[in-house]
Amino acid sequence: MEKIPLELKALDSFEGTSEEKDRETQRLMRRLKRAVFETESYVKVLEGKKRELLDGFMKSNETLMSRGPHGVVLAYTQIVDNELTRVIQSRMPSLDKHTKETLFSGTGGLATFSARIYVAKALALIEPKLAAELHKLRKFRNMFAHSDRVLTFDDEQVATMVEKFDGVMADIRALGPKAMFSGTIAVLLTALREGPSAAEQKMEAGVVQLPDSAIG
Repeated sequence: MEKIPLELKALDSFEGTSEEKDRETQRLMRRLKRAVFETESYVKVLEGKKRELLDGFMKSNETLMSRGPHGVVLAYTQIVDNELTRVIQSRMPSLDKHTKETLFSGTGGLATFSARIYVAKALALIEPKLAAELHKLRKFRNMFAHSDRVLTFDDEQVATMVEKFDGVMADIRALGPKAMFSGTIAVLLTALREGPSAAEQKMEAGVVQLPDSAIG
């Protein structure tokens, strides 16, 4: 479609009879109309897909939130932590069972979520921006884990922390703290599984949703 306006402009210097110029003009106008129609159709399909994915997200979100906020936050943070662990271990070709247990359990150097984030960033396995988001999630989990009372997503301090997460599409962000937390999990898992560029592309297109594998 980008070439059509240039071709139309070139008609000003078109060499040929007036009939030939008219035919060329009509040909280009037909191409332009067809291109506009195809573009409008594509936009409609894209918006329909976005709506479909958002509906799917809402169903996933309902399933997630039916478990109660405390259990949800701890369980889903663990899912992200497990995925980060997988990313790190995938770059350790000589990792045997004993070394794995020594490093990743008990008092091992990589036994905590925090340590894994720092190491993954230091090894350039994740980008600084993703590391920062993972630290936000870690602090969010700790708030729930160490609170002396039962927290909910309606609490002001919870909503304030959720607002600090980046990368959640506007349609989900507008649904409130619960949906924003779900969206954050989706974004982080996408970035860890497919890479930060894939996550950013999906966020820009508005197609990041909670993976089915996270609902189990």
